Parts: sequence; C-alpha cells; structure tokens
Amino acid sequence: MKAIHIIGYQHAIYTDVPVPAPKPNELLVHVHRAGICHSDVEVLRQELGIYRSGGASLPIIPGHERAGEGVEVGEEEKGFQIGDSVNGQSGRGEGT
Repeated sequence: MKAIHIIGYQHAIYTDVPVPAPKPNELLVHVHRAGICHSDVEVLRQELGIYRSGGASLPIIPGHERAGEGVEVGEEEKGFQIGDSVNGQSGRGEGT
C-alpha cells in the first residue's frame, strides 16, 4: 500500500509499505480518506515535546484521522465485520 512516511526532520516520502495483518482483537481498514492535522505537521517539524524528549521516535506514518471500510477482522474481534464503514482517530472503539 502507499503511504506518506515521516522519516526525519522536515523529511517525508511517499512510498510503498507492507499491508499489516490485524491482531486478534483488531480490524484492518482500507482507508479511503485520511486527514493530516496540525499534530502531524508538528511531528514533521519535530515540534511535539514527546519527539524532542525521546519519548517517541521516527519513522511514523501520519494521518490518524481517517475513514474507510473494514477488510479483515482479527479472530477475537466481535464489534466489527468485513464491509463495515468506520471512521475515527487513533485508538480502539472509535469506529461507527
């Protein structure tokens, strides 16, 4: 799949990355749209304190505000099905 990958200070590339497999309690989502918010820009500029302090590191794939369709369900996931429309930010339980 294609993704923007922030790999360093003010350095992002558009590249192929492997499609992840969902963990047992996860839903794999084919993302149709993803928003880039100000925190993503701050990551690119390394302005977020967590990156300056070493609490987080690059590389990362930004775009945590997204909408798409479930395409694979982990074996223990009970709240979603293939074909479900989902949206949300990062974290569990935000799909609808």
